[in-house]
Amino acid sequence: MGFVSNMLAADVTASGYDARKKQTLAYGQAAKNRAYSQANGVEQAARSNALVEGSNMMTMRGNQRRAVGNARAQAAGSGFTSEGTGAATADAVNSLYEKRISDMAHESSTGSINAVNQAIGLRRQGDEAMRAAEAEAAQYRSMARGTRMGMWLSGAGSLVGAIDGGLNAYDCLLYTSDA
Repeated sequence: MGFVSNMLAADVTASGYDARKKQTLAYGQAAKNRAYSQANGVEQAARSNALVEGSNMMTMRGNQRRAVGNARAQAAGSGFTSEGTGAATADAVNSLYEKRISDMAHESSTGSINAVNQAIGLRRQGDEAMRAAEAEAAQYRSMARGTRMGMWLSGAGSLVGAIDGGLNAYDCLLYTSDA
């Protein structure tokens, strides 16, 4: 009876390792999926921000054209020609808007680069979580195999021992009956 209960206990233990392996892989896959989803969200937000920032830059370009036109109109209305002070005023207004637009473009570019780097980092974290889960699952798989192999080797050893014990008992009976 002990042999059967040991076999059953070993099988239950090995099945527990198999269950832990599956659970570990499921957790690893869930962590990877979550990280990839977050990365996609970061990229999607960056694309939306880039569209808004592009629209804002286009609005700024329109404001620039109007402001430069107003500066030229004021210079012409005051009697200044397009050369000299009027041109300098229009150039100053144009330069101010160009600086603002350039700053907006730089901020947009920096934000996009940061979002891409953040998304790459999130995906790496997800991949690392999955690799760690696979390594842990491999350990559980190995423990389950070892338990099952031990169970069969122990069973075979018990069987050989029982056969050997039975043969020894038979030999003893033969020698005692001959005497």
